[in-house]
Amino acid sequence: MLIDIIKKEILGHLLDSKFLFSFIVCAALILLSVYIGMGKYKEDIKEYAAGVAEAGRELDERLSNSVYQSGMPNQLVLMQAFTGDLIRIYRRPSAMEAVVGGVGSASGRVSNVNNRMENRPAESKSESNPFLTIFSAFDLLFIVKMVLSLFALLFAYDAVSGEKEKGTLKITLANGIPRSRIILGKAIGGYVSLVLPLLVPLLLAAALISFNSDMAFGREDWTRLFLLYVMFLLYLSAFFALGLFVSSLTSRSSTSFLAMLFIWTVLVLIVPKVAASAAGWIQPAPFAHEALSEKTRAVPRIRNEIDMDSLRKLSADRPAQPTTMEGSRDPEYMANLRRWSEEMNKLINELGRKYETLLAAAYMEIDRDYRMKQEAQRRLAQNLSRISPASGLTFGGMVLARTGTDEYNRFLDATRVYRNVYSEWLVRNDMRNAISQVGPRAVLGVADMPQFQFEPERLGASLMRTLPDFALMAAMTIIFLTGAFFAFIRYDVR
Repeated sequence: MLIDIIKKEILGHLLDSKFLFSFIVCAALILLSVYIGMGKYKEDIKEYAAGVAEAGRELDERLSNSVYQSGMPNQLVLMQAFTGDLIRIYRRPSAMEAVVGGVGSASGRVSNVNNRMENRPAESKSESNPFLTIFSAFDLLFIVKMVLSLFALLFAYDAVSGEKEKGTLKITLANGIPRSRIILGKAIGGYVSLVLPLLVPLLLAAALISFNSDMAFGREDWTRLFLLYVMFLLYLSAFFALGLFVSSLTSRSSTSFLAMLFIWTVLVLIVPKVAASAAGWIQPAPFAHEALSEKTRAVPRIRNEIDMDSLRKLSADRPAQPTTMEGSRDPEYMANLRRWSEEMNKLINELGRKYETLLAAAYMEIDRDYRMKQEAQRRLAQNLSRISPASGLTFGGMVLARTGTDEYNRFLDATRVYRNVYSEWLVRNDMRNAISQVGPRAVLGVADMPQFQFEPERLGASLMRTLPDFALMAAMTIIFLTGAFFAFIRYDVR
């Protein structure tokens, strides 16, 4: 009996024009979004390669010119070594961005490793073209969240109320079929009918990715894409169950459709924005320019703690240059110059390390306070918005695709670690060149510097962080189906 009801529901949907319409729209939008995403990924890879090459050339030139060019140690170079831009680090685009764009375009892919301010990716496309911020990214996540969720309502809003209006529900119940089987058959048959026009385009999208050699999807990427597809289906099941529930509470399909449209608007469009505003009000956090201003005020204070007078005094005590060639070879002069150079090098290292330590400690404290408050606000907004399945899909999808704020913060953390490593290497090598005219001058190069290391999040960690989103969508589906069951048991078919 249940199988017959499921077949009836599936056949009814297949013969309905909305099934063909849904299939055509799903296929067109899904394939178009993936095709656009792949094209965007190729462009981002080209920009990444060009940026890395240019940054390496600029850095190699800067390093080779950072040695001291005269016998007098350059104090300006010493200060710039700890206060200026040190290096630009490019974040490699993820192949999964072809499916879930995430925050890549908005946040930028270049991190200016700088001791004066919080490391923050720059040169984003949103900065160069503010028009892009007006509209959301046209990716597969957007298609499922905004468009296909409406299709889920389209398949469910008249499942019960529509049959009541036609009079077929009364006839079905007159044949002695239990109501529990009817509502269960409608739920299964309707959901299968919803998924059918979606699965084929999703499989075609996966084939499109696999046949494109530029995408370079690995085994872990395919696993992530599969889990993302599962999340899509779970997300649509929540809206389908909600539509079935509302249809079981109303007597007219038009009323059911208007009610579902209102609920969809609240869940998908209003709740995420209200949650972000509420989090800002409940858990205020400083803006980036406030942290930068605090760092700017800290620089003069740190400089005042550095005893530069001793460096100036020692510089003035440099042995006088002999006026004759024979005098410049005098052993006593060479010994005095060597001794003076060693003392100068020792003092520069001492002052540089002291300045670096004090400034890094001050900046670290400011950054830590800034990040903690920003992170608290972000997590509060995320938790508040999770009452909407659309927010859960957004956060979970970006985690699986490694294109969300967490991966963005992981990249920033890696640049902070590298900032200290690079600064120490620069000081250790550049200070050796403070000894001018005594011994060979070491020229620094990109090949000699420590390499930036960034390890993307492992699949297991990503899956653990998306379990709450999977669980919430599954819980919503069960709750709405349970509500539909009890509402239909008491449904008045007259």
